[in-house]
Amino acid sequence: MKLALFGTKAHSFRVRHLVEKYGHTIIAYVNAHSQDKIGTVVDGLPVISIREAGERYRKSEIEGVLLSSAYAHQSVVEMVRYCKEQGIGDQALFITNSTVYFSGKPDANGVISLFKDCIQINDLNIHLVDRCNLNCELCCHSSQFAENDPWNWDTAEYEKDMRRLHELVPNRG
Repeated sequence: MKLALFGTKAHSFRVRHLVEKYGHTIIAYVNAHSQDKIGTVVDGLPVISIREAGERYRKSEIEGVLLSSAYAHQSVVEMVRYCKEQGIGDQALFITNSTVYFSGKPDANGVISLFKDCIQINDLNIHLVDRCNLNCELCCHSSQFAENDPWNWDTAEYEKDMRRLHELVPNRG
């Protein structure tokens, strides 16, 4: 499969070499933020704009755009939006399978998957209570500001939610 790979940082080079090892071809890196990189050659490949990636997709010069699962969720969401704005739809947006980047080996689904078919949870932060005795200044739940009627997550509700999450995201332990 001929793809353009989103990103021009070091982890993109790693992703490129991993997916090429398993039969895919990366023909260009896509950059949406650094205009000074567009038109240059990085790691032996041209750096193109997201607009050019869309044009190459419409001309069938590439089969899609590959996103790295190593990016933060918000970054991936932004990349998907950029691609869709250029006419690169769900059937042409791919992401590396999460274990590939870290292990260097394909998982049961191979090296890449259609982005729309992936449910990835890299981090799960659960807010169990609204009270705390530590009074941490940088508490991500702002528990130090909770005054009246502290909230607790009901144990039965928590168990039900975690079972449902496990159904939706299989093979996650």
